[in-house]
Amino acid sequence: MARFDVDYPHVRENADIAAVLAHYNVELQGDGEQRKGLCPFHDDTKPSLNVNVTKNVFKCHACGSGGNIIKLVQLINTSLSNPRLAALQIAEISGIGARPGAEPPTVSAPRLGKTVAKAKPELENVPEADAETAVSKNATLEAVDGKPFNRPLTFKLKLAPVVEGEDTQANQFLEARNIPYERIEELGIGVGQKGSMTNRLAIPVHNKDGDLVAYCGRDIGLLDDPEEPKYKFPDKFQKQLELYRWHVAKEFDQVVVVESFLTVIKHGAVAASCGFGLVSVMGTVISDEQVALLADANPSVLVCFDGDDAGQMGALVVGGLIAKSGLWVKDASYSNNCKPHQENSEVFCRRLGMI
Repeated sequence: MARFDVDYPHVRENADIAAVLAHYNVELQGDGEQRKGLCPFHDDTKPSLNVNVTKNVFKCHACGSGGNIIKLVQLINTSLSNPRLAALQIAEISGIGARPGAEPPTVSAPRLGKTVAKAKPELENVPEADAETAVSKNATLEAVDGKPFNRPLTFKLKLAPVVEGEDTQANQFLEARNIPYERIEELGIGVGQKGSMTNRLAIPVHNKDGDLVAYCGRDIGLLDDPEEPKYKFPDKFQKQLELYRWHVAKEFDQVVVVESFLTVIKHGAVAASCGFGLVSVMGTVISDEQVALLADANPSVLVCFDGDDAGQMGALVVGGLIAKSGLWVKDASYSNNCKPHQENSEVFCRRLGMI
């Protein structure tokens, strides 16, 4: 089980981002609040990494990397992709406790020393007119050693960003569900402009290794044809082979399995700060391949499906299949037609015993 020994806001606010970057051989220039350095995520020859040492945030306008200090360490040191482990190392380097009043920790997680890991190359942006063809072509199912897999994409779709303060259908959709705009930006979600994702909220889907393998388009009320499905995947994409956000959740000792993308999008960051991974089966059923992904990581599992008839019936079946694999599993599903993504994130986490 993950230990509840980290106060993430405390670490983010009190850490020393300059010391953390120096630990990974990135020296900052300047003495003020805003400083610059060579970006560790691409072959940088000019200082393009902008760092605010007061807020402990970073942004590279050359390669697009950015975020808070915990994300910084997760990107630099892939062996610390679990945010708890990243936070513990940050606290150790910064000479602070991982919680108020605690002694600085000694990290027992694998470390890369002073070696900086380069981020994966940026994917190519596909022109809007070619997006639908590219999705279909690149989602082809292949087989390695008899096991099927979704081929990683070699491109990113050009999506319209959903910007806070605008009055669009996408804004109304997110705000009605209280989904934070920063999560939409963080997860690379936007509105499709051409092809099969047109007028849908396009959600990137990754495999267990973090490779982009597909986009899922969610209807947000802009489709002309009422017969169109709520969620749309590329024709050749095999969703039964993936769990949404498993490449992040697999690092946790406790995992919550839910139905919908929206639950993971809305609550995923808060759940992670509590030591829980959050994944979606992208429906109400679970495949043998998805169960195998969970079994390989050996977490304890909470199943938290929607409170409608389909969700309650699905939770029983899904929980049974997960338990059959040998994992500890508990049903924490909603009832009375309530849905997890309609909940406030803190309430959701308290309900499941995360905090």
